[in-house]
Amino acid sequence: RIQVSRQPPFEGGASANILLDSARASAELATTARVSGLLDRGAYVFLELNYQSEVPVSFGFLATSRSNGSQRIQYVAGFNPSENWKKIYFNLSPAVSGSVLEEYQVILKAAIPLRADGTLSRKNAKVQLDNIKLVHF
Repeated sequence: RIQVSRQPPFEGGASANILLDSARASAELATTARVSGLLDRGAYVFLELNYQSEVPVSFGFLATSRSNGSQRIQYVAGFNPSENWKKIYFNLSPAVSGSVLEEYQVILKAAIPLRADGTLSRKNAKVQLDNIKLVHF
């Protein structure tokens, strides 16, 4: 479940919360907007964000071909749990420059880790995200 939370955001009036529990132990989300031309001005593409999380999170791209609609998901970076707010930058340049697909959506995956016996390591978890920016130059 995703919600906009007003308390306590990293900055401003709200942050995004991803809430996981035993019924929904994982989430895979993509931006609704597709972006293209990320390398038109230069070779660098970075994802910048602030986070506080109880579980690991992975980030990448859902890339789409304009000609035939084929898609490919590629996870390229992530972070581990943190009790405190942190800022992180992901270099997504290699994933974009190595792709022949033209349109991109930022995608993320969060999941409650499993124990060795296959059971969930916790009953619920929260991921908080703020100030998410896709920067290309």
